[in-house]
Amino acid sequence: MPGPSREREPVAVCAPDQPTLEWTDWVQRRDKFLEQLTIDFDRDESLCPRLPDWLTLFSLPEQLLLAYERHRETSELGHVFRIANSLHDHLDAITVIGPASSNLAAEAVTSACCDPFHNEMSRAERGSKPRLYFADFEPDNDSIQSLAWRLQRHGYGDVHAERRWGMILIDAPNTRDQWLPLFRYFSTQLDHWTDHLADRPFPLTIITPRPNDWNEGMTGGIAFQTLLQNDELTGHRGILSPSTLLPAAFLGLDVIQLLVGAAAINQNFQKASAADNLVFRWNQACEQRACWLVNESPSFDRLLHWWSQLEWPIANGGVQSMRSCDAGEKLQRGRDPFTSHSNSSPRHVALHLAPGVERTDPIVLKTPVRSESRSTAEPLDRSQKVSDLRSQQREELRERLATVGAEQYQLSLPGIDTHALGQWIQLALLSSAIIAANKHDSKSDDSVPVG
Repeated sequence: MPGPSREREPVAVCAPDQPTLEWTDWVQRRDKFLEQLTIDFDRDESLCPRLPDWLTLFSLPEQLLLAYERHRETSELGHVFRIANSLHDHLDAITVIGPASSNLAAEAVTSACCDPFHNEMSRAERGSKPRLYFADFEPDNDSIQSLAWRLQRHGYGDVHAERRWGMILIDAPNTRDQWLPLFRYFSTQLDHWTDHLADRPFPLTIITPRPNDWNEGMTGGIAFQTLLQNDELTGHRGILSPSTLLPAAFLGLDVIQLLVGAAAINQNFQKASAADNLVFRWNQACEQRACWLVNESPSFDRLLHWWSQLEWPIANGGVQSMRSCDAGEKLQRGRDPFTSHSNSSPRHVALHLAPGVERTDPIVLKTPVRSESRSTAEPLDRSQKVSDLRSQQREELRERLATVGAEQYQLSLPGIDTHALGQWIQLALLSSAIIAANKHDSKSDDSVPVG
């Protein structure tokens, strides 16, 4: 793996010291999981240039990185860079059309790393990076019309690039007949690509597990290029696949570090002891209990929503995600979020996710001083940083959660960057996959053979 991955500060899971799962049982489950999903990177077919159709979510980060080191431009990651680097200076917007789950995965990464009002900035303020829009396969007339109207109005300036936009399609072969009309509606509007840009990739990329299905007849005569995404790495599970990497690369995000961070979690998962194994400690929190995901930064709204959707099919006690302010309001009103779940476990868990470092300069606010704690000589208001105000709110929330018996975990990111996000994402993916595999094994063991 590239050198910087070993120098970066890791994600930390701050949790109670007493494990709820025996380490010996965990090792058996981990080893079985690795036996099924690990691939041998010494074999040439494991590092083929294009994404193999049998690749698993565990091996995906290393495969993309190592194949890029060996094959460069002809690797899947090389194609991602070629498309994004060739086009981002020549267009002003990218529209991603795909299933809602795939769009959520891509938006989780891009919204966490970009300015919250990225699309409203001028091209110069965005560093010439394109605006990014998402449209899922739900055929809603108002949203389709509004997006088409926005794209036809071009950018905010008069340069040629601001009159052009591109499109990324995330293919869903099983429902193709339902969304293909929507795709053709948008693709036929890509009529702004001029002859002097003919040496560039066409601004339509199709990310698909079935590249042989596609020809210009399917796209209404529009040229395109393809990226590969296998059937196992789609939707919520495909958050580190090309359907996320390409939009992220268009925005100039460091997708190499996103994958390096994920690979670092794989190494920790394989080799770390119980006390230091982040996936093990994460599973302690999530398995067999209701989970309340507490988001302490608006930048993580889509990321936490992605996590809750990833976990929902396998959650025993239910999964909720919300802002910390919403959580505090519910508790203040006396609404225990855990009692609505039928769960045999007497304990519940709250997972707090927060960045360790702010990305921008501190803002100072004037906050009122409570009358019961203020002497007559003190002013009515005092100066307080936003970060300090947030810290107070977090402590108050933790105290309220403790009163309803919630076991609390803090997931600390050293900062909001792609390396830390890659660690967090792979941590969630591995935990979810292991819990799902264990539930499947449990059902198999409980079944009674017939005959």
